[in-house]
Amino acid sequence: EWEYAAGYDIFNDMQYDYPWGNENPNPASCNFMNSDEEDLDPGTNGIVGVGGHIDYSSVFNIHDMSGNVMEWVSEPENADGLRTAKGGNYLSLSEDLLIEKNFYFDEDFILGMGFRVIIK
Repeated sequence: EWEYAAGYDIFNDMQYDYPWGNENPNPASCNFMNSDEEDLDPGTNGIVGVGGHIDYSSVFNIHDMSGNVMEWVSEPENADGLRTAKGGNYLSLSEDLLIEKNFYFDEDFILGMGFRVIIK
């Protein structure tokens, strides 16, 4: 579900590498390590408000699916009992922002982690 919302192009029936397409990440597309965000709020540890990269949203117009804050997804735990997160965060390198990339964490890991609330 997360991968579909983040990067599936319903018009061309294809999965992108990133929410905005297959173009590599840059400071205009998302907040990630070395992106030199100029509007970092003091005390946020590098996290910026949602909507700072609206020109790079997904086909479904969902903002900030890569970078900024990693999202905890509902995929089952892996064989080691670790939970799954997607999207990378403000500390991620560009290769960690790929939609297909999984991050695994235990219940104690919360740095740069969040979740997305969906309202129907």
